[in-house]
Amino acid sequence: MSVASFLVLKGEAAIGAAYRDLADRLGSRVFLAPMIKGGVEMVLGVTHDPQFGALVLLGAGGILVEVLEDVAALQVPVERWEVHQVLGRAEGAQTACGCARSITR
Repeated sequence: MSVASFLVLKGEAAIGAAYRDLADRLGSRVFLAPMIKGGVEMVLGVTHDPQFGALVLLGAGGILVEVLEDVAALQVPVERWEVHQVLGRAEGAQTACGCARSITR
């Protein structure tokens, strides 16, 4: 799985250029989402593993994804309690490093 992100894209031209860059490097299946203020930074991914099938990857985001390397691979279908458990772990990690905000459940 490949991961890349662009931050603070201003205007359609910048968004289009970022999409083309990602699509050229990673293929046309690129997910774009606006950056929101507040909350807890998360990392989210979706992949298909030949052995386990569809997986949702979820964990603490920002610098914590690299520092903690704590990303959960949840097999689809995902149960609500599994997501809440991972969200709680991500919130706890951000609280421990002093960068937590409230999480909406």
